[in-house]
Amino acid sequence: MKVVLKNQKLETIPCDALIVNLFEGTKTLTGATAAIDNLLNGLLKKVIKEEEFKGKLSSTLVIRAGGKSKTKKVIVIGLGEKGKLNLDAMRKAYASGLRAAHREKAKTICTVLHGTGSGKVKAKDAAQAIAEISNLALYKFNKYKSKDKTSKNSEVTTVIISETNTTNKKDAQEGITLGNATSKAQILARDLVTEPPLAATPTRLANVARKIAKENKLKIKVLNKSQCQKLKMGAFLAVAQGSDEPPQFIECQAEKHTGLVM
Repeated sequence: MKVVLKNQKLETIPCDALIVNLFEGTKTLTGATAAIDNLLNGLLKKVIKEEEFKGKLSSTLVIRAGGKSKTKKVIVIGLGEKGKLNLDAMRKAYASGLRAAHREKAKTICTVLHGTGSGKVKAKDAAQAIAEISNLALYKFNKYKSKDKTSKNSEVTTVIISETNTTNKKDAQEGITLGNATSKAQILARDLVTEPPLAATPTRLANVARKIAKENKLKIKVLNKSQCQKLKMGAFLAVAQGSDEPPQFIECQAEKHTGLVM
């Protein structure tokens, strides 16, 4: 998954699906939603009314676009009540829109920093949330499954965040960078936890930790059985007694913080 920031208006970016939003109880479209509606000659407003879309939190409405639009479909996500919008609600709303886009077999998605306009969500937080959810909401562990070309063709591969506000751009990019990093770490953890015990051995975990340390310029120390015995780590060694695999105690150290990686 690739999450990128573009200094370009949402309605000018070619994509398979774009995600806009609507607060619950809103009668007048604003922001990017209004811009797309104008481009489609009032289609969004018309369909929202016909489908009685209320904008409730995490609700979605998929509309087939046409005319001058550079997208195939528009997905409207409900943000719920404006006064109750926070980062957690924004995350839930965007996740529902992402899943809707996946069901529509969209590969490239365009979206905005939801909730940063008239909401209370900060640009950096919104961008981080979008990056994290884009990588995690559709997570699957397919390592041991046979390759399905049909399934692969329906995967979301790119999420483009449109942001033309000069003040927000720097914060948004920082949020994307952080979101990509944290989601990458979570995916690695999920993969390791899902692996069968025969694959996720202490030796392999130690090798993974060494790779992480090298990529992130961390200090790493891996203690073997004899080193653990010298430190009288009886409880730790007791866990490994029933295994043919030798125990590995792994510690990674950053500049100002020390903690166990796994």
